[in-house]
Parts: sequence; structure tokens; C-alpha cells
Amino acid sequence: MPEAIRLIVVDDHPLFRQGVVHSLNASTEFTVVGEAGNGEDALALARELLPDIVLLDISMPGWSGLVTAEKIATACPATAIVLLTASEDQDMLLDAFKAGARAYVLKGVSAQKVQEVLRAALQGEVYVSPPPASEMLASLTRSRAPEPPQELTDRERARS
Repeated sequence: MPEAIRLIVVDDHPLFRQGVVHSLNASTEFTVVGEAGNGEDALALARELLPDIVLLDISMPGWSGLVTAEKIATACPATAIVLLTASEDQDMLLDAFKAGARAYVLKGVSAQKVQEVLRAALQGEVYVSPPPASEMLASLTRSRAPEPPQELTDRERARS
């Protein structure tokens, strides 16, 4: 049997964090090796425990999840970072991947979906929850207003 995937779960809301930990530990595939309620503690645990994955809340007091992700990505480059958030903000989504995240998951997903994303992130895959992914793709594919016509050069005027 393969070794369990080792995780640290970081969220400043204890009840939510405990629920995530409980659902992950219910599977033999995952082992939560540490919990933290803030970014500073998360970085210390990541350095000490070298988990396979850090499941990290994006909105926390003190260091945000983005700052924490960047620090963990630098200190523990082999650790996959999965950000868990309620935000569908496109700028935050882009910042998350710039900070080193491999996945951006909305908190409304099922425990089964979180587990699928964790497995995928560990394999190096990238994941974005559908609502922000769809919005970002839509904004990239919307037709842009045409640029205003430029002044004609003397040569172009002579041809017309």
C-alpha cells in the first residue's frame, strides 16, 4: 500500500479547519501531520515537517494566504500548495498562482472534490474551481473594442 499523502491544513477558523482535518483523516490516503491558524505557524510547520501538500486558507489575519504561499513555496519547493478560498476575484486568482499555488479551490466544494484536487496537485497538475476559471476565460475571450483609426501617413494619403 502506498504511503499516505502528508498534509498541513491552515485556516484561521478552528471549526472549519477541524472539519477539513476530520474529512481528510477519514481517508487512508491522507494524513494531516499539522494544523495552523496563521501564516507564520504554517511556515514553521512546513519547514519542520516537509509535508507533501499545504492546504491553505487565502484570507487570514497577519500574513495572508498569498504571502504565506510565497514563503512556503520558497522555503519548501517540493511542497504543493493548494489555496482554499471563498473569493472568486480574478486578481487574487492570478496572484495565487504567482505566489506558487498549484490549485485554487472554492470553499463550497465537497470533501471528495478537495481530495481529488489534492491528488492532482501532488501530481503537478493545476486546478481552478469552475466559477472563477470560467469568468477568467470569458474575460480573456471577450472581443475588445477596436482601436481608433490612426492618422494616415502622407504616403497613405497619396494612395487614396
